[in-house]
Amino acid sequence: MPNPGADQPLVAARVEGSGAGRMIPNQAGPEEIRSVATELLGNPSYREAAQRLAMMINRQDSAARGADELEALLSAPAGSQ
Repeated sequence: MPNPGADQPLVAARVEGSGAGRMIPNQAGPEEIRSVATELLGNPSYREAAQRLAMMINRQDSAARGADELEALLSAPAGSQ
């Protein structure tokens, strides 16, 4: 059965890799969550990285790119995808 949250570790790894956040384990307790939140909120480098990431996302024309990908799939000969 598909898991709608299955992409969360991948997204978290990308955010952490960009410097805009931190990954924490699913079983993290309140103290670990508080510690990471305090670090994220207290260190301006995370905010700066998040702003850079937001600008990159905003520059993408995701709707047009998605439509182009769908059109390419629909126009491809059967069995060639």
